[in-house]
Amino acid sequence: MVENETARLLEVCNRLRRQNEELRRIADREQQRYVEVFEWAPDAYVVTDGDGKIEEANRRAEALIGVSRRFLVGKPLSLYFDRASSFMAALGVARRESVLEEREFVLRPRGGEPLDVGATARAVYVDGEVAGIRWLVRDISARKRVDTAVRRQNVELEQRVRDRTSALEVANEAKDELLQELARRARIEREFVTNAAHELRTPVTAITSVIEVLESGAKERPADRDRFLAHIAEQCRRLERLSHALLVLARAQMGQEQPRMEPIRLAPLLESVAAALPAGPDVEVEVRCSPDLAALANHDLLEQALLNVAANSAKYVKRGRIELRSATANGQVIVAISDSGPGMSTEDRERAFDRFRRGKNESSDGFGLGLAIAAQAVEALKGTIEIDSAPGRGTTVRVLLQRPA
Repeated sequence: MVENETARLLEVCNRLRRQNEELRRIADREQQRYVEVFEWAPDAYVVTDGDGKIEEANRRAEALIGVSRRFLVGKPLSLYFDRASSFMAALGVARRESVLEEREFVLRPRGGEPLDVGATARAVYVDGEVAGIRWLVRDISARKRVDTAVRRQNVELEQRVRDRTSALEVANEAKDELLQELARRARIEREFVTNAAHELRTPVTAITSVIEVLESGAKERPADRDRFLAHIAEQCRRLERLSHALLVLARAQMGQEQPRMEPIRLAPLLESVAAALPAGPDVEVEVRCSPDLAALANHDLLEQALLNVAANSAKYVKRGRIELRSATANGQVIVAISDSGPGMSTEDRERAFDRFRRGKNESSDGFGLGLAIAAQAVEALKGTIEIDSAPGRGTTVRVLLQRPA
């Protein structure tokens, strides 16, 4: 019995010895595999204790730090980072949370240029205590360069987009300005044609009427013939001045040419305007102006403006008076044309200088352009035109001009 028990014990011992040997071989293989993986990993692996002192480092860590492994062991890993405080803070995170997500550091290898690296860590625990920390350190310099290049390209692209957007905005503004300018020129051209049709009507009608009188027999009477021919000549001269005034006005509005300004004696001009008025027999026309008073203006434009204002008064005054006067005040020359007509309502006065605006007086005729053309002419002269009127009080139009130097 004893011999049988002894034999069984020996067999069990042999089996256990064989199993231990097999487990040792397996452990050795696993250890060798770990060593090979650790040693030949493409990234730097470093094992530290809980305080960050190096216990192990692989070949890549040795090459990255530039220090032989036998000199690395026992050294604080923080010694090789640009900011030791940042590394120690990361070490604290790894101890508390067991895992440290990648953080970027600047590694200071011995004998080499600083490197941008990314480090991750995992703590190893034994009996609830931190037994060590495994660090994975990667060279991210190339990635950082790519990121920097991408950011720079993004900045450049954004700048090009902004520049292109600005260029497009400038082009759109230029296009809008061009369209506005074309529209303005088209409007001025239409106004020129309309103004010409309106202003040429009076002298052309006067010439036509005189020709009809001459053809009816007045040409046979020398005195009448000479008087009517002189009237035609005067109307032709007026046509010439009128055409010139309209052209000067159109050029000034289009910005092509400013009116030629010169001192204009006002007394002869006002007398000429008064003489040309188609006033009725019951209308008194009076001129009050100092013989030496002058204004800085363009003769034809000023004459046309004053003729239109005075003609507007003559249209509404059937009985009463029209006064043309001039004076100086506050360094300016003021030419005023007053009448004793029916006056204007507030609405008509506020819109008196609008094109095609006609008063509500049923007896009025015309296109509603006279005062609008006068206002445009005064504006071209760098002057100001004002109107003062009320129902039953007549109307006064004032033109404010510069005094000659």
